Amino acid sequence: MVAGALALGLTLLLAIPAHDRYMTERQDRLSDTVERIERRVWRNVLALRAMQGLYDASDGEIGRAQLQRFLDGLPLAAELRGAQGFGFALATPTAAPETASARIRASYGLERTPWPQTSEPVRYPIVLLEPQDQRNAAALGYDMYADPVRRAAMQRAAVTRHPAATPPVRLVQELQDGRQFGVLVYVPVFARNAGAADAPIGFVYVPFRVGDLVEAVLADSRNPKIRVQIFSGAPGPETLVYANADTLVDPVPAKARVADAEWTILVGEAGDRGRWASPAFFILALGAAFAAALTAFGYQQARRLDATERLVAEIARNAEQKEILLLEMRHRIKNSIARILALFRLSAREAGDRDSSFARQFEQRLQAMASAQALLVSGAGGAMSLQELIAQAAPDLPKENRTVEGPDLRIDEEQAQALGLIIHEWATNSLKYGALASGGKLAVNWRVENTPDGRVVRFDWTETGLKNKPDFSRSGFGSRLTKVMVEGTLNGQVRREATDGALAMRVTFPLARELAMQA
Repeated sequence: MVAGALALGLTLLLAIPAHDRYMTERQDRLSDTVERIERRVWRNVLALRAMQGLYDASDGEIGRAQLQRFLDGLPLAAELRGAQGFGFALATPTAAPETASARIRASYGLERTPWPQTSEPVRYPIVLLEPQDQRNAAALGYDMYADPVRRAAMQRAAVTRHPAATPPVRLVQELQDGRQFGVLVYVPVFARNAGAADAPIGFVYVPFRVGDLVEAVLADSRNPKIRVQIFSGAPGPETLVYANADTLVDPVPAKARVADAEWTILVGEAGDRGRWASPAFFILALGAAFAAALTAFGYQQARRLDATERLVAEIARNAEQKEILLLEMRHRIKNSIARILALFRLSAREAGDRDSSFARQFEQRLQAMASAQALLVSGAGGAMSLQELIAQAAPDLPKENRTVEGPDLRIDEEQAQALGLIIHEWATNSLKYGALASGGKLAVNWRVENTPDGRVVRFDWTETGLKNKPDFSRSGFGSRLTKVMVEGTLNGQVRREATDGALAMRVTFPLARELAMQA
């Protein structure tokens, strides 16, 4: 076990740095996606800053053609993919919307009145939005200041004079198909001589369709397995902005700044098993197998030594048991001789004719002892089945008039010989004088019960259909034999009850200790 523990410890020393290296490389690989998303956003914000300088220089008087030339001249135009466009919202008095409508008409030839209705004294409707397409055309004239969410971002930008972003919103450009969440970044435009308390003359802004932004970044990553979940703030169902996978295994979390807002981005890979793909687990498996093999080898060696020690002890124990068996054999032979002498004396007093009746009765009873002894020799551990004992001790019982029921029970040698003689005597009396002699019924059953003094056997012998009521006033051979065997050998008790036409006898004796443990 010590060798196995050392091998396992060495495996851990190798596996831990391998796992740390794998997790670090995985985090670096996945975090790169977050960095590229953040860089893509900030390139667009920088372009927006440049656009702010253009408008500041002209007091907001920039037409569509000038804006187009500006956007076409931006370097790295491909890096600006993901933004829906670049636009300008003009400060317009709510009571005099004509200026905004004229700018839209001059740039796009469309008749648009600023919308929706608002209670604010000033509007900021969209008058320029490039590049122009079906989506952006739908947004012209929309007063972003009328929406509380957009207005809050615009007010922060006006106060700080730095880019400010909205939380996820539905863009006005969203048509019915392929709707996505959007984020708008605003930068204020002030008149050249404006004071610190003056309101901006407009806002340049960039709307991002988050799905388009992420997909543009992933298209450049050359890793089609990248999966992303983006949240506005802390992760949660209500803050989810974009996801191209429902679940991620061990995602790498990262924070990304979008103007003055913060996104939480979780990044994973399709088919990735996260930390469970670490080579450390393979190292651990090999090390554990080696440690187990080493431990098993040592265990086998220890078992061989233990087996040798047990063999020596067993040889000594066998020699001791042989001595005990010789003593036990002498004791049993002495008991058997004593029982045979008792049978002889009882049979001699009972037999009227010593030449025939005595010899026959003595032979039958001695045969019952011999049958019990034969079963004990063939049984396991010097014990025998009570069911087999009844069949051997009373082979002449008619099957149609008797029932024998009880659990599978084994009794020891002395109990078997004593109970076999009792059963033989009772069966002989029943066939000669009892229920079986007059066409009655015999029921034999037994059970084992728990008592405060240990486990005991209840052996019941019940005869019904007798012609005469049994007379217990005269004590015959059967009664004396039963008393001697029960009290002297079984250390038990016998009870007899007789009624008209019925006889019930019960022998109660303790079950041998070692057999009680098996029962």
